[in-house]
Amino acid sequence: DGDDGDDGFSCRETFEENHTKTRLERDALRLTVPPVLAAFRDPDARVRYYACEAMYNIVKTARGGVLSLTEKESEKEGSDAEKNADARGDEDDSADAASFSFLRRLFDASCDLSADADADVQNAAHLLDGLVKDVVSETFEEANDGSRLNDGFGGKFDVGAALVSAIASRAETSGEKNTSVKSRHATYASSRDPYARQFLIGWIVALDATPHVDALALLPAFFDGLLRMLSDPNREIRAQADGCLRTFLTEIKAAFDGDDGDADAAGSFRRRRVDVARLSATLERHTKSADEFTRVTAVTWLREFIALAGREGGRGESDDKKANVKHRNGASVKFASSTGSVARVAEMTRAVLPCLSHAEAKVRDVAARAAEELLAAVRAAAAAKTLDLDALLSALAACAGAGAG
Repeated sequence: DGDDGDDGFSCRETFEENHTKTRLERDALRLTVPPVLAAFRDPDARVRYYACEAMYNIVKTARGGVLSLTEKESEKEGSDAEKNADARGDEDDSADAASFSFLRRLFDASCDLSADADADVQNAAHLLDGLVKDVVSETFEEANDGSRLNDGFGGKFDVGAALVSAIASRAETSGEKNTSVKSRHATYASSRDPYARQFLIGWIVALDATPHVDALALLPAFFDGLLRMLSDPNREIRAQADGCLRTFLTEIKAAFDGDDGDADAAGSFRRRRVDVARLSATLERHTKSADEFTRVTAVTWLREFIALAGREGGRGESDDKKANVKHRNGASVKFASSTGSVARVAEMTRAVLPCLSHAEAKVRDVAARAAEELLAAVRAAAAAKTLDLDALLSALAACAGAGAG
């Protein structure tokens, strides 16, 4: 019994030592990281270069320890009033933590430095960005709760939420509701700068390539930004954005089909969730874009979604339940329900039919093929008794009225 008591005391002592060590490390990072982040904005290129070098060494040493730090935590410490004021829902807390994280500040600074006028600073920023990507990938692999990283004190920080928030904001599609947060992270490099856009596309591709990340579930947050890049004056940016979009469309169709090819090297499968409703709403807006390539791409995506809606609408209810969630090795692939997809047929009708009379032949051609898919989807839904006829007639009447006007 005495030995058991000694063992228990030893375990507690070890835990307290580790806890103290972790706190000291985090306190040291809180003191070290902010000045380096501030140096990224220095007008002297040499200072910015050495700031990249210093941050590289910090990230290389601390690894995921840097990612979980938030300014909010340091501001709250010792203030019961602020702690009570921050006692809100989990979703709001997660959004605030993402917005005030060191990872978010590091991401914004790296995006700016990717467009730096000094070539040496650009190269240093590129090396730092590559290391941060590696650390983020490690974090997703090590986290037991999705992308939520244990901060060492019983709290959680959502790395994925911070990255998506940052990408969406820099791609001019931020979904954040807190305007003070937006002003806190003022954009220095233009989000239309080709280097900045290349930086953003690189991060989107990196997230999609990470085995433990379901990039399709995150896609609606920065989908609008990717579509905007299709009209970029720089041909390379247009090509990269188009390639990224093509990859996502292929993955969406593979997710619907239950393609077993979506496995990582270890043979484990990712959960793929596709929010067709949000994506379709974004596409419908871009069918009215002033850029031809963007319009053609938007109508092409809608055509593919219409085809998938038709295939879903042709299934019976029991078949649909089996098809929506396909279990493979403990993982699942979830696509929008047939009822939800068919409900969007009416909205897709509003977007596609006006393009049939477009002045540009390419848009008319793609719209014509989309209209054929649309008709097939309507017939399949009618046969399965899932068609919302009133909504469809309303959409047709709106298109007829617009054509008459």
